[in-house]
Amino acid sequence: MYSDDILRRLKKWCSDRHLTPQGQREGYLTNLLEEVAELHNAIAVNDIHEVIDAICDISVFAINCRWESPVNRKHLDPLDQELFKSNREKALAMINKLVFYAFSRDYARLYAYSQKACSFLGYNFDKCMVETLKEIESRTGQWSEEEHKFIKDEYARTYKADYGKCK
Repeated sequence: MYSDDILRRLKKWCSDRHLTPQGQREGYLTNLLEEVAELHNAIAVNDIHEVIDAICDISVFAINCRWESPVNRKHLDPLDQELFKSNREKALAMINKLVFYAFSRDYARLYAYSQKACSFLGYNFDKCMVETLKEIESRTGQWSEEEHKFIKDEYARTYKADYGKCK
């Protein structure tokens, strides 16, 4: 389960910007596709911090659509008990699953696979989420009804998540 602090901070961020779970749900698939594209590009160039960033952003969208902690973050499919050659292969398998569960809106499994993918990459998922929250909280901008997402000010100086300290 996510820590209560992560959930509380996301709720506050949404509340401060007058965002609701319903409003977030309306743009969920479009926003998810954008994050999945970023995830794919980060994997292609082997930029692990951008992979972590995309995983956390996908998780943020899912949490904001629901505003609940998942029931059980350890809920993985039995097939995932297979042996892989490396942690990178395990991480990629977990990432593929988390994308599938993100699209199917199975949030409990999405959280489980996000946590496992980060773990296989050598990162603590909860610490990564805190870094993501610091970055999100530092942004300024406004909600776009047309795009169903928060549009950050392009030229505003914001905190950049430091995933290097999340190992």
